Amino acid sequence: MNSNENLTIVFASLKAGKNHFNFQLNESFFKKYELLDSENGLININIVLTKNINMFELEFKINGNINLICDICASEYSQKIENYFTQIVKFSNKSIVSSDDDIIFIDANETSIDISHYLYELISVSIPAKRIHKNKKDCDQNVLNKLTSFETTKNNIDPRWSVLKKLNK
Repeated sequence: MNSNENLTIVFASLKAGKNHFNFQLNESFFKKYELLDSENGLININIVLTKNINMFELEFKINGNINLICDICASEYSQKIENYFTQIVKFSNKSIVSSDDDIIFIDANETSIDISHYLYELISVSIPAKRIHKNKKDCDQNVLNKLTSFETTKNNIDPRWSVLKKLNK
């Protein structure tokens, strides 16, 4: 298993057909990409590179845990993430920009591809929009108690707003 220091796949010397790669991303990857909202995690990456004559296909499968900050109590928790992504890479002698995000073109003389950006994007879309503990019991109880003290009940509504309730009927 490769560490995340070198996230480059040299495809030029690979045989045609399916080739398997395994990487493990750890804290150094998360520090490099600060926009992930995490500085810690452990993610296993399984890649199947299917090589053909004028193209190859990369199948990414990620599985692991990433540490995030809970939206409710602001304490750190471990979030399990899993995802799958396919990227098609075609060779070309001229500069082509594809309108399809799943297909990229690289120079026919290239011998390797850096996959770090693809992994960054895959992890980014795997992080849930709502970041909360799986069980509310795991949230910081002091923060929850403080938040509860700020809640208003329906009986404590400012009487000046009661006139607006009549408009709603």
